Amino acid sequence: MKSAFQSIDVDFTRFSTEPIFKKTLDLFYKNRDSIDITAIDSTGFTSGYCSNYYSWRIKKWRRSYVKTSISVDVSKFVITGYKVSGKPVHDAKHAKTLLLQCHCNRRSRYYVTDKAYDSENIHELTREKLGSIAIVPLRQLERKRIKGRYRKKMIHEFDNKIYSMRNLSETMFSVLKRKYGKTYVRKYRNQVKEVKFKVILHNLDNHQDYVFSLDEDFYKADF
Repeated sequence: MKSAFQSIDVDFTRFSTEPIFKKTLDLFYKNRDSIDITAIDSTGFTSGYCSNYYSWRIKKWRRSYVKTSISVDVSKFVITGYKVSGKPVHDAKHAKTLLLQCHCNRRSRYYVTDKAYDSENIHELTREKLGSIAIVPLRQLERKRIKGRYRKKMIHEFDNKIYSMRNLSETMFSVLKRKYGKTYVRKYRNQVKEVKFKVILHNLDNHQDYVFSLDEDFYKADF
């Protein structure tokens, strides 16, 4: 199914996504609610506005990749934060901004990521500033000593059961791409806003399913 944004190149810059996004989180959480496990991962949304062949013909190349990192509450399948940029960057470069943002939105006890986020700086941020724990597998290099106080702690404190929840962030990206497709607007700034609106739409759609499941549980309860 093609994106609803394909039909018209709307000037999304007139809309502020941050207040809307935070309102979607209020649908799932009360003021002091916290999250047990948050999964973090990244991917790219390719542009469906025009093909590479068309760009070659008109001698005008367009941005074709929007780098997106998200944080996901693994228990409710809710996106709690995002970071979007217009070119491929290393996952760790998005990490600090995303961790601070999602933790400000909803505090989490654990953050689970893949090896790309294996950095002493990320461990220091989560433990010392956020009061949380990052569960990150070590990038083990042959004949190299593991450096960093918290990276060394991961040798003994790494929890496979908690880390297995990271797969839900990959599932989230699969859902977003399947439901909303590529980016179809022309301008780069609008491509970024389009991805943000996809995140908002997912949370709104998920809330409808979440409320429906609560109603089912209520009627099945044995009072």
